[in-house]
Amino acid sequence: GIIPTNKFYQGVLMKLMKLSLAAAIAVGALVSSASAVALEEAIKDVDVSGWAFVRYQASNSDAGGDGTWWKYKAIINAKTKIDDNFFFLAGIRYGAGADKDNSALSSGGSSTSDPQAAGRKFMLNQIYLGYNIGGTTIMAGRYVLGTFFTADMYGDGIKIVNTDIQGLTLAALFADALEKDGDAYTLKAGSVFGKDKNKLVTDHNLYGVAAIGSYDPVSFQLWYAQLQDVAGLFAAEAALNFKVADDFGIGVKGQYGFANVDSEVTENTKGFGGVDAGVTDSTFVGAEASIKPFGFDLSAGYVYYKAKDNGLSLSSFEDDGGFINAGEVLVAQQETMSYSGYLGKNDYWFVKAGYKIPGTGVKLSADYLQGKFGSLVNGAVDRVEAKEAVARVNYAYNKHLDFTTYYSYVKFDDAFNNVFFNKNDEKIQTVRVNARYKF
Repeated sequence: GIIPTNKFYQGVLMKLMKLSLAAAIAVGALVSSASAVALEEAIKDVDVSGWAFVRYQASNSDAGGDGTWWKYKAIINAKTKIDDNFFFLAGIRYGAGADKDNSALSSGGSSTSDPQAAGRKFMLNQIYLGYNIGGTTIMAGRYVLGTFFTADMYGDGIKIVNTDIQGLTLAALFADALEKDGDAYTLKAGSVFGKDKNKLVTDHNLYGVAAIGSYDPVSFQLWYAQLQDVAGLFAAEAALNFKVADDFGIGVKGQYGFANVDSEVTENTKGFGGVDAGVTDSTFVGAEASIKPFGFDLSAGYVYYKAKDNGLSLSSFEDDGGFINAGEVLVAQQETMSYSGYLGKNDYWFVKAGYKIPGTGVKLSADYLQGKFGSLVNGAVDRVEAKEAVARVNYAYNKHLDFTTYYSYVKFDDAFNNVFFNKNDEKIQTVRVNARYKF
């Protein structure tokens, strides 16, 4: 017979190897197909929500701070149900990035990154495991604080919310790490606060409790938050709202708040920013009355907030929190007039008016406020008179897409000196256009 050669055996072996490899791939594919989950099945218990906006803003002032800004922000939250009790939530936020063209300040008018948005990036602003039992929800992980003293600031820890009592919500939270949010104005001072001068303010533990009630026509809120070794904040709100007819209502709201600053913080910050007293205790009082007749929305109010001993203080950790406010720039954006950081004594009165045109989705509104605000004048904390007028147009294209634009005019009767940026403004004009999509 014919004796096979080595090449013959090698050829047969290669064919067997190829057949074995093909069989392995086929078996693997069958196994994968058997265990794969259809996309529809995988996402049936996942709720996705969020929003995104694009914003353009132009501003100019007598101090030469002319400029234009583009700002973008988006939040996407995905919540998945694990079983009847457990759920998991993850949220991604695109940092509030801004590109600024300060043509009046920089050579050639080149676009530069806004220093306030140096951390522009995607971030995981929420990721926590939740557990429901009866009317109690427990969240453990990173969550948006959601307090009266914050806006969108997040922290890492535990939050508990209970709604077992009809009309009453009770909440408690603990966070041992806080977002280093640029809108937490007074906290930006960083290491000079607290007993440990080498420890950032946002590295201190935060404890908070709240009671929120709604018993028509009465509603109320009680909040207390303690930033360990830094400050304790308290806020109380009571409101009455009466519905006289389907298109006619009246209401009144009052607020009181205070900040109790740790004595070592006060001692450590004396002379900070040219403020002799340093960071001190504060008091906040605000009231607002409103009437809503036949598509109109009218309100008037008064706000008083004061730092003890003409010091620097705060009523809110971040932005203006839930406190009564008015306007768009004077209190909300001026660094040393915002409720998250202010000097000495501040008070102002305001009026608001709005009208929603039936069947159009268009609302026209205007604000006017006037008062006296703490400022550094000739090296000492004093008060300057200021006023702001705002005109707005809002258009709701549908329930998902809306457009907002406003024009703000701010006038200081005396030169206003900003403590930390050393600028003097007499007039500030601002225009903003904002488009937001929510889902």
